[in-house]
Amino acid sequence: MISPDGLRLQATLRFTFLASNNEAEYEALIAGLKLAKVVGANRVEANRQAEAVNKILKVTLKKKLLAYKNNWPEELPRVLWAYKTTARTTTRNSPFSMAYGCEAMVSVEAIISSHRRTTYDPTTNQALLQEALDLVDELREES
Repeated sequence: MISPDGLRLQATLRFTFLASNNEAEYEALIAGLKLAKVVGANRVEANRQAEAVNKILKVTLKKKLLAYKNNWPEELPRVLWAYKTTARTTTRNSPFSMAYGCEAMVSVEAIISSHRRTTYDPTTNQALLQEALDLVDELREES
């Protein structure tokens, strides 16, 4: 946030209650608006990245809803999953892999046995996950 005087402000929130992603985003928005009021902001701009994501989701939902006769409660989780697990051209990574450091397993892979599932070893997996977590910051910086 940038104050009217040009001062760049950063705020961190820590919730002491369980919250879904939507609730956390809502609480963060409210906290940001309160902070803007305290510093005397006369104009508030939204995060352009969030606006771009919302536009993509809106277009995708429209397409899907037309195909599924407005059965959006059934289709919404699938659209969000598709968005989160599809690699972006700018980063060459999916939002899921950027957040968790590994690719998501497609639900079909969980039903139909794949090489990935048949060769799964919990000990090796834990070691590889730890190694991937160590590299997440580097991956984010490269993107």
